[in-house]
Amino acid sequence: MRSHDLSKPFAIFIRIQVECVQPLHLCTEEVIVYKINTKRELYAFQDWKLLKEMFYGRLTFADHGEAHESRGAIEHNLGERLGNLQEFWRCHVAPATNRPDNIDLSDDIHPFISRMAETSYEVYCNIVDALDEMREIAKEGMIPPRYVRCLNVLRYSGDALQLFDELRKIIDIDIRRKVPGSPKVFASDDWNQRKASKNQLQCYRHMLVHHGRPWFFFHGREHEGSPYVLRREHCKFESRKSPTWSRQKDSFKTNDAGFQQLDAACKDILDDSIEWLNCSYEHITTAMEPWLDTKDYRSLWRWPIAHLISEEAPQGGVYAQDEV
Repeated sequence: MRSHDLSKPFAIFIRIQVECVQPLHLCTEEVIVYKINTKRELYAFQDWKLLKEMFYGRLTFADHGEAHESRGAIEHNLGERLGNLQEFWRCHVAPATNRPDNIDLSDDIHPFISRMAETSYEVYCNIVDALDEMREIAKEGMIPPRYVRCLNVLRYSGDALQLFDELRKIIDIDIRRKVPGSPKVFASDDWNQRKASKNQLQCYRHMLVHHGRPWFFFHGREHEGSPYVLRREHCKFESRKSPTWSRQKDSFKTNDAGFQQLDAACKDILDDSIEWLNCSYEHITTAMEPWLDTKDYRSLWRWPIAHLISEEAPQGGVYAQDEV
């Protein structure tokens, strides 16, 4: 049996069932250790299920992402909270990189794939930035008079949602044309449903951020104590016309039940944005899964179509999680 080096992050273990020509209780398994050292060796495996089982499915943001991806997973648990974005990255971004040689995007990938990877990366980074700001708010509190960190949370969350819309267009319009016969990733009815909840998040963010004077209210003197803002459910999103600042001020004085502290509103918006993104990435990843075994889609990664590149590469088997 060959030895294996667990210090290498991309050591791959393949278990091959040896054909039995003897009584069942005497059958044995041969365990072959095969270490993926270069991307070229991955080209030998044309079946996506095997590629994922061997290599791509084992990648994580925490261990194999670039610096911001890794930090987001380690410090903010985004490997779980945005687990479906991580899965999208494993299946549709990582194969377009030079991994395991390095983490850079391959030089000759199709521009549509590059735009898809870049846009998804910015979705993730905006969420990391928003969570960074929330952490600082928890440490140092909200700082008057502009409460910039709170507003940044809202900006970053809204930007992440807007970028996802751009990602959807890249996939459903640009890339899908390169995979003949593929149905739309988002059917109109499905997208309209998702868009309605996304629009509520974005319109609320718009109300709080894009005005000359943010709509803050206080118990007592201005900028003393926690600022309050109108709750999301009291905003009229269908017309993008929420109550004026004067009306909100009068309402706050008589009954503040329709208001909440600004930092709580920021956390709610951010949490709901993360949940919305994670669910939408799950939909995209599921819808695009059939593309992964097509020559048309893989050609956008600029993978060679040849069945075997390295004669030394094993022809089959599955990843074994137990120790060899």
